[in-house]
Amino acid sequence: MWFHFPAYVICILCAACCSSMPESFPEGLPFNLKLESCNFEHVLSWQAGTDPNVTAHYRVLYADHSRNWMIAQNCSYIEHLSCNLTEDLKNLSVPYRVFVWSFVGTKEFNSSTLDFVPLTDTCLGPPEVNISSCLNCINVTVKLPTSHLRNNEKPVSLIDIYKNIDYYITLKTFDREHKEICSANSSIVL
Repeated sequence: MWFHFPAYVICILCAACCSSMPESFPEGLPFNLKLESCNFEHVLSWQAGTDPNVTAHYRVLYADHSRNWMIAQNCSYIEHLSCNLTEDLKNLSVPYRVFVWSFVGTKEFNSSTLDFVPLTDTCLGPPEVNISSCLNCINVTVKLPTSHLRNNEKPVSLIDIYKNIDYYITLKTFDREHKEICSANSSIVL
């Protein structure tokens, strides 16, 4: 029976040691990658897997369908936990893969990868809507939000990207409901 006693003590010691350890990711490993994209402005963020008192540096890499890894323009050996990838992920229909490389002292750590397709994964901000009244009508003007995409330093319109964007406008009165389809960047009179 005394053979079970040492095993019992070891189990208690192991349980005490493991339960007192904080639940965390491996030291230095960037985690919880998020790529938020609105109107084609792509911002990658992550959480640090290091002690806040220890300086870590990060490098963001991305690959397109060719699988050649490239370093993001403004995100090499940075200390902050985010990176604007708008200038790097310009091809809208290409699936990209992104990951973060961290450096803590002489150690290097890779995050998990994140897949992203700009055309389908960006959200479009709300349009600007102006309403004015006429004698027997209402004039509704819908203007698209500004895209963060550039072509030769000029902004690229969302209409240039999607070719056709329609909004549904409904006018409700006490006795009827009137629906209209409005194309972006145009006016409609109800």
